[in-house]
Amino acid sequence: MKKKLLISAFLFASIASMNAQLSENFEGTTFPPEGWNLESTNTNFTWELYADGPLEGAQSVQVEYDEALVDQDETLISPEFTVPSAGQLSFMASFSYYWAIDPNDNYDFTVSISTDGGTTWTEIWDETQSPYTVAEDSFTPFTAEVSLSDYSGQSAILAFNYSGVDGAQFVLDDINVSSLASIKELDVDAFSVFPNPASNMINISAKNIGINTLALTDINGRTVKAVNFEGISEAKLNISDLSAGVYMLTITSDNGTLTKKIIKN
Repeated sequence: MKKKLLISAFLFASIASMNAQLSENFEGTTFPPEGWNLESTNTNFTWELYADGPLEGAQSVQVEYDEALVDQDETLISPEFTVPSAGQLSFMASFSYYWAIDPNDNYDFTVSISTDGGTTWTEIWDETQSPYTVAEDSFTPFTAEVSLSDYSGQSAILAFNYSGVDGAQFVLDDINVSSLASIKELDVDAFSVFPNPASNMINISAKNIGINTLALTDINGRTVKAVNFEGISEAKLNISDLSAGVYMLTITSDNGTLTKKIIKN
């Protein structure tokens, strides 16, 4: 059972654009997470946080099937992000081979990508590409990996779609977009980051190396700040609007990357 993915383009007018890679582990208390959107045809049985049997950590997300046999077409839509060079999408999942593939084809799960704000979509993965081969494999957690190299450098949105009638549960977790390019870790002395702890502005100074990007992530791995540069030697990052806590700052240059812990007062 394959259904055409229908996603209303108007939703994406409200999505904040961020030149950053994508990382979501669904460990927060808010759903959908900040920047994500949910399209649902069956609001009683759609994507939701799932803590009873998570694939990783304390929570995953799931869609349960509707025993009343009401049609389900449930789509979780990511924030906009920039696809890195040699980009790859990975995610964890589990589902029922018996109800989704063989002997039944009662529900489908697809991943699609859009590079025009949701106007057009290209399907890049479906449940038949899972490692499952027999019904006994059902609900065994696995990690799927999908190349995004055809979209390098483009702004993109991902859609994770569950559709069907009289299907079964699908569980999703740890969605990440990263680069497979070989990037070495720089020596800690290659950059100076100050002040740290900081309340308002962080200064980053490079020693004979150009700064290309700064990315700040919270303790849940969610990117909260991302800035692109063109090989500059000094940069500033305004953190005044962030909550107090611990963050990880990743500095990228043509020579490699460096990650430093930042404390926001």
